[in-house]
Amino acid sequence: MKAKTEIKKRDWKMGLIAIWGLITILTYLSPLLNPLHLAAGIVAIVAYPVVLGINFILLIWLLYRASYRTALVIVFVIAVGWPLHSSLMGFSSTSQQPEQSDLKIATFNINYGWNIQTENRHNTASLAAYLKNHKKPDILCLQEYVPDIDEWLLEALPYANVINNRPYRTAIFTNHEVLDRGYFTFDNYENSVVWADLDIPAKGVVRVYNLHLQTNQVTDDSQKIRERGLDFDEETAKTLWGIVKNYQRAASIRVEQVNTVLEHAKNSPYPVIIAGDINDVPISYIYRKLSYGRKDTFTEKGRGLGVTYKGPLPFLRIDLILADQEFKVVRHDIIEGDFSDHKPVVAWLRW
Repeated sequence: MKAKTEIKKRDWKMGLIAIWGLITILTYLSPLLNPLHLAAGIVAIVAYPVVLGINFILLIWLLYRASYRTALVIVFVIAVGWPLHSSLMGFSSTSQQPEQSDLKIATFNINYGWNIQTENRHNTASLAAYLKNHKKPDILCLQEYVPDIDEWLLEALPYANVINNRPYRTAIFTNHEVLDRGYFTFDNYENSVVWADLDIPAKGVVRVYNLHLQTNQVTDDSQKIRERGLDFDEETAKTLWGIVKNYQRAASIRVEQVNTVLEHAKNSPYPVIIAGDINDVPISYIYRKLSYGRKDTFTEKGRGLGVTYKGPLPFLRIDLILADQEFKVVRHDIIEGDFSDHKPVVAWLRW
């Protein structure tokens, strides 16, 4: 009788583990679910980090209890999602020294220069000094750029060509010859895309896209939740639901924006580099579409979480550089500093 009870208890536990494993695997489907058609994709993105964290806690608990067989099931469930996990973490153990001929590209959401244009110009000097000391970028992509920034930027980092469709907020700065250029403007000034075909001496022509995709408009709600702390009440639940709905709406708009860019890029006669602020995470449908067939400089040569956003939502990597397969990623850096609510991202490419 006791043996039967033990068997039932074990089967019951394994059944719960199996159900939990299925829930975990369903969250792994988030990059496949188009938010235009399935709100489940947004739920999966939100649930993924929570579910993954619970799995690691559960694994530690099972190992502590010496439930090794059950722990093995959890290890398997976690391992199934490795392609997703690896997009969130950089595991590069090598730091290759760039060569003079390597193409250096930087992308930075400059937040209208509010953090940089201080009275003592300290932040201005420190950002410019960093970029100068580490070799001025061959290509600098800015988002939330306004013409007022030109004075100090071009003084500190002189560029011959500024590609911008004013009053839209994306711009490409370069000294290389511009063979062609174009723009995709959306329903507001804040989000747009600028592209350019640049002639790189002794290398060839590359097409660069600078993206600033639809924002999520959840910053204020996120701040409210942080201020409330652990006090979860009806008001907090409503705020969380509002964040999910705003995210779904914005993600649906981003899908259309990305489709426009990719349709244009597939007809490019030159290798393509995509850089900018995509306002979405590496486990999203947006990221999967943009990065398909391209190298993410962070996953190639980055380390750790690669956080690029410093706002109230923590641990986000939404600023990135993607390069066609013709390019070899030599190095990836994230610049620390109080220059903006985003961190500048720099990559060196060789081809």
